[in-house]
Amino acid sequence: MNDSRRFTPAERLALIALGLIVAQLVLRGWATAGSWFYSDDFIFIGTTASGQADLDWLFAPHNIHLMPLGLWLSTWVGNIGTFSWLLAATQILLLQALASLSCWWMLRTLFGNRRGVLVALAFYLFAPMSFPSVVWWSASLNQLPHQIALFGAVAAHVTYLRTRHPSRAVLAGLFLLLGYASVHQDAAAPGSARDADARLLRRWQACCPVSARPPCSSGTPGPSTAC
Repeated sequence: MNDSRRFTPAERLALIALGLIVAQLVLRGWATAGSWFYSDDFIFIGTTASGQADLDWLFAPHNIHLMPLGLWLSTWVGNIGTFSWLLAATQILLLQALASLSCWWMLRTLFGNRRGVLVALAFYLFAPMSFPSVVWWSASLNQLPHQIALFGAVAAHVTYLRTRHPSRAVLAGLFLLLGYASVHQDAAAPGSARDADARLLRRWQACCPVSARPPCSSGTPGPSTAC
């Protein structure tokens, strides 16, 4: 009797996705290792090292960017009092790992366990346009939390629309707060996330049979009832 268990299609898909994420982190770790502090990085470290990183500084716009979360994260490196690129690079890679996992969560939530989501995930993971966020520390403190918030808010909001579970609505709200704290442009995130979710759900309902859709939280769905 063979006791070995074969992976299900969903498990194989998850393993491939994790492999892609690990490959991305290795590539970006290599790119980050050859970089160093630049421009605004010195302002953040200098402000923290001189003891001026107070609450007013966190909520003061920096070059028109309101980014209290990014400034707070910069104090983790600035409080050391030295230019520790190793710590800054570790912080970048941790944020990137969270953003990549959030992207995978969003794609699986929206489209299910389909092989096509790997194409979308790979595009996000290896697109050259996102490389500045790993070789410039201050840019990563701004962009990566923003990406985590965007992916997480969409995934949690779509899950709430499907299940109507209050905890998912609360989770979506927490991700939106994270977005507000990461960069000021997130003021448009609630409407953008709502509109994007509505369009995606309409397409999903149009291409999937009723039996493939998640069940409604209450009532019997009819031809014109949205789950």
